[in-house]
Amino acid sequence: MEENRPAETTVYEDSHFLLQGSEECGIPGYLVLRMKGKREGAGGLTPQESSALGAMISRAVRAIDLIVAPERVYILSFCEVDSQLHFHLFPRTGWLLREYWRAHGGDGEAVDGPALFQWAKRTFLPGAVLPTEEPTAEALLPALRGAMEGRL
Repeated sequence: MEENRPAETTVYEDSHFLLQGSEECGIPGYLVLRMKGKREGAGGLTPQESSALGAMISRAVRAIDLIVAPERVYILSFCEVDSQLHFHLFPRTGWLLREYWRAHGGDGEAVDGPALFQWAKRTFLPGAVLPTEEPTAEALLPALRGAMEGRL
């Protein structure tokens, strides 16, 4: 098992992919999808790998939609700090947007997704206090696992 985090944060793993809860940010449902093997960009993937990657991203986003019910799921890949090909699957919920507007002013304007993403990563570090009605990121991991396994 190629691991970058403890096994309890793993949501799904097979011979090609590792899907885990984010270690950088405590936003519930924020997952990181890694392709196994030495891959530094999507351009070098075979057609079969590309197809499998697309299907896995879709499957993971469906799990996030089912469990978290966000308004959007941002899919980001930078591969700068960690050059291995990976994708951030970031749920942008209504409560998160309200917190962002509270911190930055504005409401009802077009959302600058990359700015919100960076702000959330700085603001909601693991263990950060979330609105009381929101489950923690750790609390959602079992349900996300179930959704990925088709049990929900």
